[in-house]
Amino acid sequence: MQMKSFSGKVVPGERIGRTLGFPTANIDADAAVLGLAKGVYAADVRIAGDERVYRAMLNIGSRPTFAGAVCTVEAHLLDFSGDLYGKVLHVDLRRKLREERRFPNAEALKRQLAEDAAHAADD
Repeated sequence: MQMKSFSGKVVPGERIGRTLGFPTANIDADAAVLGLAKGVYAADVRIAGDERVYRAMLNIGSRPTFAGAVCTVEAHLLDFSGDLYGKVLHVDLRRKLREERRFPNAEALKRQLAEDAAHAADD
């Protein structure tokens, strides 16, 4: 599968990632992005106006562990802390890490997110 690049503005979300220790930037993405296969991806992210590239894990999906119904695009930028609301992010997907799936509880999801973050940091 050929990986995609896209841009989108960071919008408020439900703040679930923050409670898990993996805060995410919810990206208002166009329909073409939402047409990508659901799952978790390794990505490179640039914040508009900042040339630094952040490694990230990005989820495209409905968050089935939390009974989500709407498909969202959310990125956890590794080694970043700060407020991204209203900023435009430029995303380059590098590879798919895994399929989206439902976890039995938040603790199991946190363990998987830690693994995903480690894989997303790799080249």
